[in-house]
Amino acid sequence: MEHVFDANIEAEVFDGAGKTWGIGQTFMDQFSEDEYAAERKENRYWPFASEPDWGMALFLLQSNLSMADIDDYLNLEFTKTLPLSFRSSTELRGHSELLPALPQWKYETVTTEFPTTKILQIFYRDTIECLCHIPYIHHPLLATSFDFIPRKVYESAERAVRVYHGFMTGDHAWNLQIRSHVSILWSAWLTGSQKDLPEGASLLGVVLSSDKTKVSNIAGNHYAHPLLVSLANIDPSVRAKGSLHAYIPLALLPVAKFVHRNKRMRGVLADRLLHQCIDLVVEPLKQAACLGIMMSDPQGFSRYCFTPLVAYVADTPEELVVACAMMNSSPVTMATHKDFGDPIRHPPHNGSSTLANIAAIIASISPSDLVAFFEACKHYNLNGVDLPFWRNWLAANPSSFLTPELLHHLHKMFWDHDRLWCTLVVGSQETDFRFALLQVCTGYCAFKEGISTLKQATGQDHHNVQRYIIGVIAGAAPADFISAIRALAEFRYLAQAPHFTDKQVVELDRCFKAFHRLKHSIVDAGARQGKRGEDKPWAIPKLELLQGVIPSIYSHGAVMQWSADPTEHVHIRVVKEPLRAGNNHDYDVQVCRHLDRRNRVERFDLALQMRAQEDREGHESDEDNEGGLAHHFVKDYFACARDLINSVHPQAPRPNQTFSTLINAYHLNDHPMLTKMTVDKASEHFSLPDLRPAVSNHLDQDDAHVDHFVIGGRCCAHPGCPLPFERIQIWCKIRMQSKSFHDPEHLEPSQALHIELPSNSWPYGQYDSVIVSTGDTHKWPKSGLDGMFLYLYCHATDLDQHRTLCCSPLFNFSSHHPTSYSQTYLAYVEHLDVVTLDESTANNDRIGDVIPVTQIVAPVHLIPRFGRKADPRLTMQSSINHTTEFYLNKFWNKELFFALHVTGR
Repeated sequence: MEHVFDANIEAEVFDGAGKTWGIGQTFMDQFSEDEYAAERKENRYWPFASEPDWGMALFLLQSNLSMADIDDYLNLEFTKTLPLSFRSSTELRGHSELLPALPQWKYETVTTEFPTTKILQIFYRDTIECLCHIPYIHHPLLATSFDFIPRKVYESAERAVRVYHGFMTGDHAWNLQIRSHVSILWSAWLTGSQKDLPEGASLLGVVLSSDKTKVSNIAGNHYAHPLLVSLANIDPSVRAKGSLHAYIPLALLPVAKFVHRNKRMRGVLADRLLHQCIDLVVEPLKQAACLGIMMSDPQGFSRYCFTPLVAYVADTPEELVVACAMMNSSPVTMATHKDFGDPIRHPPHNGSSTLANIAAIIASISPSDLVAFFEACKHYNLNGVDLPFWRNWLAANPSSFLTPELLHHLHKMFWDHDRLWCTLVVGSQETDFRFALLQVCTGYCAFKEGISTLKQATGQDHHNVQRYIIGVIAGAAPADFISAIRALAEFRYLAQAPHFTDKQVVELDRCFKAFHRLKHSIVDAGARQGKRGEDKPWAIPKLELLQGVIPSIYSHGAVMQWSADPTEHVHIRVVKEPLRAGNNHDYDVQVCRHLDRRNRVERFDLALQMRAQEDREGHESDEDNEGGLAHHFVKDYFACARDLINSVHPQAPRPNQTFSTLINAYHLNDHPMLTKMTVDKASEHFSLPDLRPAVSNHLDQDDAHVDHFVIGGRCCAHPGCPLPFERIQIWCKIRMQSKSFHDPEHLEPSQALHIELPSNSWPYGQYDSVIVSTGDTHKWPKSGLDGMFLYLYCHATDLDQHRTLCCSPLFNFSSHHPTSYSQTYLAYVEHLDVVTLDESTANNDRIGDVIPVTQIVAPVHLIPRFGRKADPRLTMQSSINHTTEFYLNKFWNKELFFALHVTGR
């Protein structure tokens, strides 16, 4: 085995896997083989006249406007003056159909044994061609996002701790790739009895996803059932980005209404139809999984590829259909509804045993005898499907490829169960009132009306409620009940890590076991009572499916990569947007035509960007150019700070208003909110009576050249102490950007911190909370709260208010005074801890500190400690100011959770 070292990381790479076999066909080769390639040598934008002409066409074709709306726009007098090559929507669509072709949509009439209310047709594309044409699979800047070689990654050279990230770092990819002996019998390989891949083969892990989607809001009582395909070889962070289109439509499965008097039998026939259609579509992938196929990789090399099914992303009902399992049973284990609450994982429900049971039933009962066949299947907890689509797919096993799915298994379970338990124990009115009292930071959802009134809650609502539920119910529910809900919340947050070590998996297991140990408290609190007051059993399918999270991490890598989040967004592009642009006639045909046009346009635009990039090579650096892929990427304030240091923007104001440390970047607006305000006026304006002595203390420490400014304690300076300047500039908003806890190369979106001055709507103002570093010996975030203080942008009692602001002195101090501090932005902060009377000033004012902004390491969220019953006099505007004790909410976001939870253990 080959050892690859990256800093402290060591990887054991599978020797002989993923070899290349000469030069293959690149994306641009495909582009150049089009029948109109000769015309594009003269005009690369053909059939459009020029770059502006193509730009207008691109905008209109991607706008999802109807043909009538496009015609209205093109008939405007101003638009008529533009030199466009098209004057109607018909001409525009005609031009788009001359762009380089894609895998063509085909259709077949589906024959069923039992009658349906209408003729069934399936629209699909060739699966191998689709894999070759995943929109960005050939983009050279994403070539490093593909992994063709299984590897075992370790935390250090000692190989004591394993690391799991993408699919190729799990055990399943390694086991699939195990090389056969030199004397491998190819006849055995062709029959599927030999499950090893030949030496040099490249493993292409196929990921399928399907979900029946109701579109009745637009097209009457109509359902669409798209089937999507992707590759597990794509880096999880890339596959999760909807803008990169890593999931592409493979087929539109028919949704039938069978003519049968028994409703349950109609469901069995629909399940059989699903397997029949998928079987038709994926047949080329099955053959490639057995025989292999030569395909080109993103760098243009030819590889000998095999295509096993490694993951199927779906919600729980669809997983049961795929696994041929009955309702009230598990799709991946032998557990039934009576076992769902067990603290142990039941044996896997292997595909081989399913096929053996089906064969045994068929030996005595024909599948055509629908009722008798189904009754026999019930004894094995099977749903009556006789020909599963995965039956002859090499190494396909539902207990393996049906991976845990976070959107439904974790977040939907929280909404359906945890939230309901908390509401029942605390009371819906009290819960709503507490949620309404929360002050939230910029960019986060506020629940002004509580949560019980939410209708058609989205996945984002599920996420947002999870952020606050633990702090909201604290004090109002029994301690063991809160501990049980907290253990399950910690399990959910830990399960969303982008990669895992063996140690983190142990912690994940500890949280899950803690929930099972304490779940009796949920029953004791009366949260699981039936209509007659009896205790309900733990027949929660999603609870049993959580047992598969840890085994899936070991076998398939981080479970975050199998979330249905990106596929749900693809359904909008594949189903709902084409439907809105159509006329509700021949729905499936119009969707396929719409998808064909849009994919042609996207690929043509990508080819033009790549051609433009080739033209720029040798003339300018293109390291940061991602060929149009960065329109949803996070703005990099670290890069902006580096540019300012390197004088890339010499006209930028000084001191630099974007600056950074090793862990954070900070950005201020070009213009302060308040300019040339005197220190005393600012002290009065923001109710900061100790601002002048706090600034004086800071300057004394700056003169002493301390590395980190001392925080806390009484100010040595008196209220009227002299300062070397009298006027300051004041900013009331700052943006902070941090690096990912798990991957410092990945940047998190920036978070705005701001203060809002007292007003009619906010009598006490609104302020955010932060964690401040107190020295160099502890490094956030790996240090957790060690060496950190928690500070508030606002914390006040009934008697006083203390605010935090970012300020920079003007250059109008005496010339003989040291000037180092004049290049530093400062923040006034107040310590969270409640001081005693002896520690307060004579008029009971609180004491704050002035520190460099760069000592602020993270924004945080605080939840007031409401006690058993929240004070009915509180409002959202006053809840922080009239509370003296708070909970530090580690569930506010995942980055904060990992910093506080993982480092705290």
